[in-house]
Amino acid sequence: MSVQITTAFTKQYEANCKLVAQQVDTRAKDKVMIKDMTGAAKSFVEYVGVVDPVQRTTRHGDTEYTETPHSRRMITTVPWDLADLIDEPDKAQTLIDPLNAYHQAFRGGFNRKTDKIILEALRGTAYYGEEGASSIALPTAQKVVASSKGMVLEKLIKASEILNLADVPSEEEGGPNYQRWMAISPKQVSDMLLEIEVGSADYNLVKPLTEGKVTRFMGFNFVVTNQLVLASTTRYCIAWVKAGIYLGVNYDIVSTVDRMPNKKNSTQIFMSMHLGAARVEEKLVVEIACIEA
Repeated sequence: MSVQITTAFTKQYEANCKLVAQQVDTRAKDKVMIKDMTGAAKSFVEYVGVVDPVQRTTRHGDTEYTETPHSRRMITTVPWDLADLIDEPDKAQTLIDPLNAYHQAFRGGFNRKTDKIILEALRGTAYYGEEGASSIALPTAQKVVASSKGMVLEKLIKASEILNLADVPSEEEGGPNYQRWMAISPKQVSDMLLEIEVGSADYNLVKPLTEGKVTRFMGFNFVVTNQLVLASTTRYCIAWVKAGIYLGVNYDIVSTVDRMPNKKNSTQIFMSMHLGAARVEEKLVVEIACIEA
């Protein structure tokens, strides 16, 4: 059982069991491609590379064939579980039934874990080849260095430049799968609000200073999260387009509530999911290192 449930005993004067401050919903899952992997331990995403037309130099000549490059990325998934028990005597001594609050807390934990899996896959090692045996890290060319600075305007410009130099389509050209996202921490929001260009309505039609937040700037839609890696004083933010990352799902969050006869008929809440993520194209992802002093 949860050894902390005694904090809800009747000596408290709380009539309801409330959640502490926490991120409850996922913030990244709807911004990636989803691949159904039901019944598969691993799966592959196939894609076609770049080709250039060949100039015709003779009349009535033989057709020249171009070998169209193909590649594949491997997605592997792992299961995640979370469970706790609520003893009947504990329920009798409390003013509330904590089951619903437990369920909300569990789901919040799984949604945060999903975001973390996605964000780590964006800047982590990807696996490719016929059997997924070869690995590739995010290239240096796809990284904006910290340079002893936070999220300043020049880093946003550089990240946009990297995507544009790779001919990454805009959302208007490529559709919703090419909408540009950028995950940042609350500290980078503060950095950007202090930048005159971002905070000024002359530069940004969303008028961020009105609500104290930045939602869109320079073509990026911002996702504020605390799930990004912080190494010492360096926060690794990530810009990406939806087509650049796949989330493979064996099964999404499922939960059960059961009586456990072997645990003196305690109520068990059990929740699980089985998924994994993989970056499928390096040029669609940019890492931006920011100092958090």
